[in-house]
Amino acid sequence: MPISARALRAVNTPNLLVAAFERVSRNPFHVEHNRGGIINLGTAENEVMHPTLVSELNSPQIQAGGINASHLTYGSSFNGSRALRSEISHLLNRKLNLHHKLNDSNMKIVNGATTAISVFSMILCDAGEGVMIPSPYYGGFHPDCSVGTDSVPIRVPAYASNGFQITTADLERSYAESKGRGIVPKVLLICNPNNPLGQTYSRTQLMEMLLFAQSHDMEVISDEVYALTIREGDDNLPPFTSVYAMSDLPDPQRTHLIWSMSKDFGVSGMRLATVISLNPDVIAAAGCFGTFASTPNYIQHLWTNFLRDRPRVDQFLDESNLRIKDSYDKVAGFLQSHHIPFLPANAGFFVWVNLSKWLGPESSEAGAGSRVAWTPSSPFARYEPSPRETQLWMELLDEGVYIAYGAAFFADEEGWFRILFAKDWSIMQLALERIGRVLSRREAQHQ
Repeated sequence: MPISARALRAVNTPNLLVAAFERVSRNPFHVEHNRGGIINLGTAENEVMHPTLVSELNSPQIQAGGINASHLTYGSSFNGSRALRSEISHLLNRKLNLHHKLNDSNMKIVNGATTAISVFSMILCDAGEGVMIPSPYYGGFHPDCSVGTDSVPIRVPAYASNGFQITTADLERSYAESKGRGIVPKVLLICNPNNPLGQTYSRTQLMEMLLFAQSHDMEVISDEVYALTIREGDDNLPPFTSVYAMSDLPDPQRTHLIWSMSKDFGVSGMRLATVISLNPDVIAAAGCFGTFASTPNYIQHLWTNFLRDRPRVDQFLDESNLRIKDSYDKVAGFLQSHHIPFLPANAGFFVWVNLSKWLGPESSEAGAGSRVAWTPSSPFARYEPSPRETQLWMELLDEGVYIAYGAAFFADEEGWFRILFAKDWSIMQLALERIGRVLSRREAQHQ
């Protein structure tokens, strides 16, 4: 059956994270029924509060009468429940110390941050226009920005040699290369805190990127889905700064924000995120996509009730962050004891580790050591892990643990992997033992 050119591009747009998730799902670890299965440390899900959440979301206070007739209708607005938008506005204003205060008119509820990226791409870009993204970045951004919208993701390379810092010179270089190939960069997409690095951008770094965008009349999307999962003071890294907390934000009307319940509250399966903008035209345009992107009314009802208990919300987030910090400290201790280099992290629930020492000897094959440069002229080209990365990744899977390789995040240097740690510690401990066995075997083989 013939399909459209748009559909063909979608089929050919790689998402290595989804492909790996589907593979792992065929043999998932279970503490009682399948201990030999694969422990998933590759998919960014926060499980540390799941027992508490299951109990509280089933409580009479949150259920508040259960399903009623209003939950069976389209509700009062395709922008989402006004009560929920008000609660999320209050939460972000308060917890992120926002200078540019939000209210229910500044946001639309959508079914996940993936949808939010796609909606913003549809609103802010015409087909063929570019979205600049500092690398390494969450691999889903690539299809989120391009599938269905035909905008072009433009990678801004970053390297370990300077701690993956992005400078104005890096941005200008990618901008000029794109313009030279006939692609006009329209949007700068910033992921802060950064996924996969697990770090926050300093206020100075943010301002540098924002001023670059302003100088080229570009829109800015700030993906802040890990904004409430911060370990203040960890590893001397900068505190988190939301773009809307900046009193001197260069262009508030062209700076937009995404936040989601999925990461900070650990409910990725409930599909609840926000498209946020101070520009009423952008919110009006987002409303046009409401019928394609709604979150079920009953889910909105549950979370409105949950967020209304503000002291409990604060307590919940504090406990979640304490558990995540404890897990991070233990994982960092494991990495240090095994002499595995890693990037210090102060946000999210993953750590960026360098396993290049365990990749084995380089072959004469092109691409060993670094990747073939991706260019905007081929936005749908496949971005594959190196053969050495694939071999290590497969050996880890055979041992029963999945971690995501750097190619899934458009990393420019081979050997980097992302390890999740927001799980029950007994499962984490088993996963780390499995990783340790693989690395020990490889070290012995290559001596």
